[in-house]
Amino acid sequence: MAAWSFLYSPNRRFEPNADRSPEWNRGAYVVEALAHCGECHTPRTWHRPSTTAAKFSGAVTAGWRAFNISSDRATGIGAWSDEDLEQYLSTGHAQGHGSAAGPMGEAVDASLHHLSKSDIDAMITYLRSIPAVSTPGLPSPKIEPAPAAPKLGVAADVDPRGKQSSKARARRVTTGQAPVR
Repeated sequence: MAAWSFLYSPNRRFEPNADRSPEWNRGAYVVEALAHCGECHTPRTWHRPSTTAAKFSGAVTAGWRAFNISSDRATGIGAWSDEDLEQYLSTGHAQGHGSAAGPMGEAVDASLHHLSKSDIDAMITYLRSIPAVSTPGLPSPKIEPAPAAPKLGVAADVDPRGKQSSKARARRVTTGQAPVR
């Protein structure tokens, strides 16, 4: 473990970039050090360190997809407005984009929603500066906006299996058949 840590996890403090604004440096500190967004949103190599070439390009973590948060307009957050990003990071939902779930839902609930507006704005400033990394191998974001309320979703109307299984269940009840397991 000591050798892995020496190679991939140097023990050093965050150092501000003098060429960048105070807001950018604050955002870099929150994203890189406090929130450690790259732990979930950056793919890993076979021996588990994050890949810097694809930083923030999305990955699967704990069975959930951590989306591309680079500035790529097609597969990342480049097309999101600052208001959408602020809403998503502070509440876990952005109108027209969807809601945070799994580890991201936990991150919003346990920490991000406690941040000040200026910290969220600094995160957005920093994330906007991340070079775009396209991830065409991953599913594209939805083209149509997410519904305004969960009750407006169409999953129940689109998947006919629910209707079939309730008909089959009704048939079993009326004929006295045991349920299929």
